[in-house]
Amino acid sequence: MRCSQTGASTSGTGSTSERCDVGTIAVVNFEARVEVSHLPGVLDPQGATVERALPALGYRNVSEIRIGKSIRLVVDAPDEPTARIQVEEMCRRLLANPVIEAYEIEITEAGR
Repeated sequence: MRCSQTGASTSGTGSTSERCDVGTIAVVNFEARVEVSHLPGVLDPQGATVERALPALGYRNVSEIRIGKSIRLVVDAPDEPTARIQVEEMCRRLLANPVIEAYEIEITEAGR
């Protein structure tokens, strides 16, 4: 936990028993994992290329290859729902193209 007042943190031990001054907000580091993949029916040329190449390497038992993105980030927020809302907004605005991509978000408290 960290105490924050307009972006500044207080000094202290950083332990979970730390008290925040009046007018400050306790924030926690949340780790977010975002998995971005193509929507069904959207062509995946990179996945198709890998799928065509694998048999030449002796892997004839592999099919339906899809290539996506895995994004990891840390968000400082007062609680998990706030962190999730911010990451969802990041996905809609920048991290994923909603026209051709879907995404899944996993949020955990950092260090757990």
